[in-house]
Amino acid sequence: QRSLDASDHERRRIAGDLDDGPVQELAGLSMRVSAAAESTADPQQQEVLRETASAVRGSVRTLRSAIVGVYPPNLQTAGLGPALADLTSRLPREGLEVALDVADPAGYGPAIDQLLYRVCQEALRNVEKHAGASHVTVRVRREASLTTLEVIDDGRGIDAKAGAASQGHLGLRIVDDLVRDAGGTLSVSPGEDGGTVVRVEVPTA
Repeated sequence: QRSLDASDHERRRIAGDLDDGPVQELAGLSMRVSAAAESTADPQQQEVLRETASAVRGSVRTLRSAIVGVYPPNLQTAGLGPALADLTSRLPREGLEVALDVADPAGYGPAIDQLLYRVCQEALRNVEKHAGASHVTVRVRREASLTTLEVIDDGRGIDAKAGAASQGHLGLRIVDDLVRDAGGTLSVSPGEDGGTVVRVEVPTA
């Protein structure tokens, strides 16, 4: 637990340093370059400056997505729903349609929210890298004392006999330890209509 707390603190520090430093500096640079583009009378220079400003804005978006991945800034303040919305917001730009359904956006407590977020983050990473999917559904539900997270994609699916780790899902095998420590279960299985279903069930007080 001390190791996890230290890791959490370090992620928070890195995310803060990135947001307060490079992100703010690049955002300011983008505005200055855009202003320079509008003030020049040379059409060629104007086009170059506009393209540069656009590239810098793209870098800002990439960094902000990385910050959310390192440490979701609104997980504790706004809840699980908004944090997952931030996590999935960039996926449509990558050509992956997303459906997000969180029954209780405020979440289920700091420990459970952080666990579900980490599992979802790893599952989505695998969808991007390995699934070849065009659509993914993220669903969170609570029934009695059990909270369930499902990440369902329509990609190429997995071989149920081969196991998840051998097919690029090693990260999920790692977070499985965290789920087990919380008294929960994690499964990776083929979907009924193809694709892959990552499912987590964890006890919730």
